[in-house]
Order: sequence, then C-alpha cells, then structure tokens
Amino acid sequence: MWGVYSSLAGSFMTTAAPLYKGENMLSKELESTVYAFDSTTISLCLRLFPWASYKITEKAVKVHVLINTDGYIPEFVHITTAKISDGSVMDRLAYKAGCYYVADKAYVDYERLYEIELARAFFITRAKENMSYT
Repeated sequence: MWGVYSSLAGSFMTTAAPLYKGENMLSKELESTVYAFDSTTISLCLRLFPWASYKITEKAVKVHVLINTDGYIPEFVHITTAKISDGSVMDRLAYKAGCYYVADKAYVDYERLYEIELARAFFITRAKENMSYT
C-alpha cells in the first residue's frame, strides 16, 4: 500500500517543481541550484509500531528530505527508523555538478563531503566545535 503513496507523492513533486521554478533569488544570484538537506524525527505509538525502534520507551521514524530551494519542492524523501544516522542517508543522494548542498553539522562526515567535491558540487555546513581545518 505504501508504494501507491510513494508513486503519488513522486508524481506531485515532478508536476509541482516546474511551477515554482525561478522563485528563489539566491539560485538566480549564484546561477545554480541550491539544495537543503535535513531530517526530522516523528514519534510513534509504542504498541502500534513495535518495529520502529528508537529508545526503550519510544518508537519513531526519521524523514530525510532534500529540498530544492528554488520553489521549496522536495526532490528526495527517505523514511527510516529513527536510529539511522543523518549522514548515512547522504550516500543515497546523486549530487549534481555545480549545485550547492546546505546541511547542518549533523552531516559533517569528511568522506561523505568529499563525495560532493568529487561530483564537482559544493557543500555548505556549520562547523563542529572540534573541527580542524585550513
């Protein structure tokens, strides 16, 4: 049953994206697409979702979303159990050359950020306090 909703959501996103193209001034100024990647945790009922392990007394899922800021349409949505780290979902993204990817410091993993570099794209993130860089 979930496949029907997944297909429907994908169809809606594909239809809506062109309608909002050109709304973002930042994309125009950079002459490239800017993506924002983040996740949110959704708490679930303990009895109804025993498979959604999170903590001993909590059940939850995590929704990971890549949003094209030019129209604020999600281009990637992935739902996992809440225990899955934010950074590990980055491995599922296909980076586009010349585009910018904005993520919170939860996504700072140097090997994964290097994948963005190899794709000839750019990343923007907040630095961790113990980050060593030049």
